[in-house]
Amino acid sequence: MAALDAGHVAQAAQFLATYRAHLHRMPATLHETVWLEAAFFAAAFTRDLPAAQAFQAQAVPSALTTGDVASLVAAAQARLAGDAPRAGAQAQASLQELAHNIDRDSSAFYADWLRETMHWAAGRGVAQ
Repeated sequence: MAALDAGHVAQAAQFLATYRAHLHRMPATLHETVWLEAAFFAAAFTRDLPAAQAFQAQAVPSALTTGDVASLVAAAQARLAGDAPRAGAQAQASLQELAHNIDRDSSAFYADWLRETMHWAAGRGVAQ
C-alpha cells in the first residue's frame, strides 16, 4: 500500500480494486491481507461500513498476516460506527502489535493513523 503510505488515497483505491480483481493469481496465503487491507480502506477512507464488513468476511486466516492487521480493521470499523471505547482499545492493541511488523513504511503510516484514532477516542471520554 505504498500509495496510501504516500497519501495518494485515490491511487490506493485503484490498486486495491486491481488486487481484488486479480486475487485468483496470488498465492492463497496472501488473500487475507488483501481482504483486510480492503476492509481497512473501506472503513477508514471511503467510510463504507457495509463494504468494510463484506471485505473482512472474505478474509480467510493465513499465517502470513501480521498480528496488527485484524485489530487495525476492527479499530477502523469501530471508529466509523462511532464506538469510541472499542476503537480506542483496538487501536491500542494494533499499535502494540505493529512494533513487530517488518514493513516499516506501512508501519509508520498505520502507527500515525492508530495514534490519531486513540486521540479521537480519548476526546470522547475513553481513557488510553
